[in-house]
Amino acid sequence: MDPKKFGLALLAVALLSTQVLAVVVTISANGTLINKDGGQTATGSYVQVISSDNDIAGPPNVDTGDPEGDILEGDITSVNPDGTYNSGISINSSRFIYLRVWDGWNGTGTPTGFYATTALENVGTFFVYTYLPSTAQTDWIEFSTAPPEISDEALELNGSDITISWTTDPVGSGVDIWTKTGYYSQNPADWPATPEYADNNSGTVTETGVVGNGIHKYYKIVVAGTDKAEIDFSTNIFGKFDLDVAPGEVDPNKFFISLPLEVADNSLPTLIGDQVTEMDMVITFDINKNVTSGTMYTGGSWVEFPGIPVQITNLEAGYTYGYITSVDKYITVIGKVKESNYSRTLNGGADLTAQWIANPYPTSVAIGDAGLNASSHNANPMMVGTVYNFDANAELINGTDGLAFHTAATEWKEGTLSNPSPMVLEPGRGNMLTEPVQASFDWTLDRP
Repeated sequence: MDPKKFGLALLAVALLSTQVLAVVVTISANGTLINKDGGQTATGSYVQVISSDNDIAGPPNVDTGDPEGDILEGDITSVNPDGTYNSGISINSSRFIYLRVWDGWNGTGTPTGFYATTALENVGTFFVYTYLPSTAQTDWIEFSTAPPEISDEALELNGSDITISWTTDPVGSGVDIWTKTGYYSQNPADWPATPEYADNNSGTVTETGVVGNGIHKYYKIVVAGTDKAEIDFSTNIFGKFDLDVAPGEVDPNKFFISLPLEVADNSLPTLIGDQVTEMDMVITFDINKNVTSGTMYTGGSWVEFPGIPVQITNLEAGYTYGYITSVDKYITVIGKVKESNYSRTLNGGADLTAQWIANPYPTSVAIGDAGLNASSHNANPMMVGTVYNFDANAELINGTDGLAFHTAATEWKEGTLSNPSPMVLEPGRGNMLTEPVQASFDWTLDRP
């Protein structure tokens, strides 16, 4: 092939000189290229794509470019039969990007010919316009600095392991995975200073032996190199939450559980998987401690609770369940942190219908912030909305602090009515509410 001479008036382009964010730079060109250095001409059958920390081009080379620190990010060798150049390359870079055009290269040493470059220019547009005065020909080189798109993020239980997976466009782009343990927080200051997994382009990360280890953990996947100050820790957060259960005679405070994450499949076989123990049971009951619905695990399946026709098949966020087990253990559930407010209608009336409520977010919420101020309030504790924190024996946890009376519009007091209530709705646990006056009211818990 006898390629035509390539012409390019601006072969050195500075990108991202002030940005920290590593982006995918897609370089494509269509036209003829010309060497501007010293008036020499290169036939352009070999094009180097160079990144550098410097804003001027260093001496020509094919290796790491000592001493100026240039890096050969890739090369483009395809040339059309008519001599035009119409190809592209995608790289991750937060450095200056420029091109060098050579007559050719045999794979070793320095390419033949002259490199085509000028002093780098920091441009404020994604498109660099090239004009050839001698022929009035115009060419375009497109530098696309849009960050890679991350999608299909997911957590998956695999025995005792958890797999984090994602896809990127372009495929193979690096991501950082930021993680936080304990209770969830939107505040960036509560997250570590650096990601746990940096510039990972594998599409999966497996954390071994973490199922049932008692550690809550949250994951945020972002484009590699994203500055922490630019990360929104309020959206697209995936979580692992460990529900703490035990036999009632061992620790009655661990009897009530709830689901503090949004899950794709809330059926018990999927949600709990093989973490279940033979004869584990999930139940609900009324204010008189009569079982109203339930299920039992036996022989490898969840079946009807004996004598109770209403079988529990799913766990719903915002609801409380009793968990009966013979083993003191953690049950890991995985899902996303709910991004919207939680709402549902709670029933009441003189018959004191028990409403089993739960915090659907993986962080604690004080009783005064729990959105229950629409319940009745009164100086008379017999006429107010009341929240209880019970154990397996229907005894108040923490004594009178396990009782909260709605004594005024925005005021809740503990069981003696002497002090503000210290009650909090803990994630993964549950509470009972009674409303003696209203037939119903709307409960809206703002996302904490």
